[in-house]
Amino acid sequence: MVCKRMKPVIFLDMDGVCCDYPRAVIDKHGRDPDEVLAAWAREHRGKPDGYKIIGLSATLFWNAADHKEESFWANIEEYPWFRSLYDGLSALAPVLFLSSAGDNPRALSGKLKWLQARFGEGFQDYVFTLHKHQLARENAVLVDDYEVFVEMFREAGGKGVLFPQTWGSNHHIEDKIDYTLKEVAAHLHAANRCGSA
Repeated sequence: MVCKRMKPVIFLDMDGVCCDYPRAVIDKHGRDPDEVLAAWAREHRGKPDGYKIIGLSATLFWNAADHKEESFWANIEEYPWFRSLYDGLSALAPVLFLSSAGDNPRALSGKLKWLQARFGEGFQDYVFTLHKHQLARENAVLVDDYEVFVEMFREAGGKGVLFPQTWGSNHHIEDKIDYTLKEVAAHLHAANRCGSA
């Protein structure tokens, strides 16, 4: 196999990795996020179907947020580990935020405002698309909490790291940041070895 040297890049998902989208959605449904997330961890650990706890279908649970105002997206709380994760990844390679925003222009503008609130109005290191796998290549690593996106990225020729969350198959990993940084570093090292062959 012939490998071409390409500059490395890390694609970083936003919702569920950098910001607490599940908590925001649960709150929008009028339920106590702490209670629902605790029940999710007890009763649905390792599964992305915690919405069943409040008696909704996946469509009704997740899509409710797609029609919310811009402020919903702009004001989602960042996870306490966000800065450590971003800074750690940035020390390995350039980071581009990669997030899906559906077809709601308010979601797009809200997510952009979320990023600008943290990195300034001129910040442009992001891509908004549902088709994350289209950006896959040998020296690109996707960090995402949604296993489907990670698998599609891998199948398209990129590297994928599943960010540990209650709803993922690697939910048992306690140190999310250490695990993620080590996995990304290993993928980049392997890709660079290939590029120098």
